[in-house]
Amino acid sequence: MGASSLAGCGRSARIRVIGVGNPLYGDEAAGYCMAVALQRCSVLEGAEVLALDHLGPECALLLDGCDAAVFLDAGAPDAAGEGYSVARIDTSRLTPREAVEVLRSVEPHSLDPVGLAVIARSAGVSHGDLYLVAVRASRVGLGAGLSEETVRSSLAALEALVALLERLGVRARLDGECVRRELVRCGSSASGLQQPQPGGSDHQLAHG
Repeated sequence: MGASSLAGCGRSARIRVIGVGNPLYGDEAAGYCMAVALQRCSVLEGAEVLALDHLGPECALLLDGCDAAVFLDAGAPDAAGEGYSVARIDTSRLTPREAVEVLRSVEPHSLDPVGLAVIARSAGVSHGDLYLVAVRASRVGLGAGLSEETVRSSLAALEALVALLERLGVRARLDGECVRRELVRCGSSASGLQQPQPGGSDHQLAHG
């Protein structure tokens, strides 16, 4: 991600939805794929959607000037009884010492939304409400695509996201059939990875 793409929220879109996930690793791609589906299958008046394959400390700039931001991400298999969860990220509950410990534990090339929220608050670039919509990840493997269970959970999570956005003042319309199609397509886009053949390259990709 270049520096020019790290702008904060503008006047026309004060709410930002950020989907995060590696599209090569099965259900780990849930957040990324949900964001892609939103970009292609929804109308969100007053909100902007970004799809990122990872979070780095520099991504804190994406929260600058936003009234609110919602992260979409994959969670642990037992993170949510209904397959997804919606929670507010409240960094104000952290003591200064706890915030420092979070910052010390940060991996510079791989952050989770909570870690990024702490960085953004500490840097003074985020003052709006932050939320996390997490979808259960039950199958993580190279080129596996999204599991059917995660597709279903992602659909339900996106409905909950729309309800949240509407409470935040965003006018939202979602095409459910289009969303399902894009989730399946996004999750299977990496499943063309071929297993290495004897004597062949470990980086061979399927074409077509």
